[in-house]
Amino acid sequence: MEAAERLARTWVASQRDKEVEDTAAGIASGEIKLLHVVQALGEYLTSEEDDLRNKGVEFLAAVVSKCPPDKFSRQSVNVLVSFFTSKLEDTETIIPALKGLLGLTSLPSFNSEDAEKVVKALFAHVKMKALVQAQRFIVFSIVDSLMARHREGGAFSFLGNIVIIDDHPALKKMGTEFISGYVNLADGEKDPRNLLVGFAISCVILVEFDVKSKIEDMFNITFCYFPITFKPPPDDPYGVTSDDLKTALRNCLASTPLFGNLAIPLFLEKLNAGAPSTKRDTLRTLSACLPVYGSAFARTSARKLWSSLKLEIFQPTDPITEEEALKTTQVLIKTIYADDHAADGHTETEATNEDTDIQGLAKDACEECIVILKEPEKSQAKPAIKVLCAFMSTTPSVSKYTLAQAVPHLIKLFLNPDERANRGPVLALLAALIAAARDSALLTGAGATDTPAPPPLLPYK
Repeated sequence: MEAAERLARTWVASQRDKEVEDTAAGIASGEIKLLHVVQALGEYLTSEEDDLRNKGVEFLAAVVSKCPPDKFSRQSVNVLVSFFTSKLEDTETIIPALKGLLGLTSLPSFNSEDAEKVVKALFAHVKMKALVQAQRFIVFSIVDSLMARHREGGAFSFLGNIVIIDDHPALKKMGTEFISGYVNLADGEKDPRNLLVGFAISCVILVEFDVKSKIEDMFNITFCYFPITFKPPPDDPYGVTSDDLKTALRNCLASTPLFGNLAIPLFLEKLNAGAPSTKRDTLRTLSACLPVYGSAFARTSARKLWSSLKLEIFQPTDPITEEEALKTTQVLIKTIYADDHAADGHTETEATNEDTDIQGLAKDACEECIVILKEPEKSQAKPAIKVLCAFMSTTPSVSKYTLAQAVPHLIKLFLNPDERANRGPVLALLAALIAAARDSALLTGAGATDTPAPPPLLPYK
């Protein structure tokens, strides 16, 4: 007890790391009890002087973070959780209390009952707008740690040779109370370091929690950051890149099909009015989101999406954006026709009859492009053939339908005496389509163990 009192008094006077390390070492060796430390700090923890109260909680939090995990019994963790959460109500001790709670959350003897108590205290007493970045980061780190270990009940951990089974209802069981509380904590965050952690937490909530009744709230605290415009300064104090944030946000937006109705109209706004960098980010994010939003949703939004996508293909701002638009078009078609399980090896004997197999956007877009290809010498023919080539790497039935429409048309055009002057452009278009068909066949056949599929162009030999 005397050693604990001496170390505590010395630290309050000097704030040296040595006293913290010596106290933790004493606890590890058994010379000092954790209870002794709390008792030694009694006069500071209850002091009416703000500075002394703060130092008392700060010292205890620092010792907790340095102690071996096996020195914390279930009872001691329960007492410390109650103590630190009570200190969140005191504006002078909230910061060291947060540090203490962060240290506790990773302990084996910290259970889901403690987790629920901690998050409820955070939601009730922590005002994020009153904290600076580093302090808000601690709050996000606490929630992140709890999500990693206590979002579900039934977890177990080891304390020495003892197995600790945690059967208390976990964060998921808090339902909308947890989601609403987290939304309030995360709302308005701007620091890139905090956002990376926040996006990771949001992603887990969207994937694993029942968010249906709170989907608009989750969407609002997520989509408000799109598109990411952050550029790290030259000295880069953050250690976070723009791509890090874009990827993390993209993962959030592609976490649940419930975002579909909310996100697509806003994506289209960004695509139609944004700068080239915004367009590219939007296209890449759409490519990630569409498969998650699902084929039924993609079908209902197909015409609006295609209307915006073809603008980026036929009137591109730059080659990179054009390429991204083609990739997104492929994803859209794949998503719409996700139930197309036609075997690559089953070729129709009458290719011209395959138009009955395809309805919807693939058919309409293909027909649009075929009309444009009637004038192969015009500038619009090149983007039209790029769309048809992109269709070759979507689904088997779309690929076959595209070939059934495009190949006979181009051959007829080539053989037409009136189009003799355009045979060069026609051959270039046909060559591009043949190359796309070949590449598609190579991709779909890679690693296959069954009998190789017939070449896709075999019916037109």
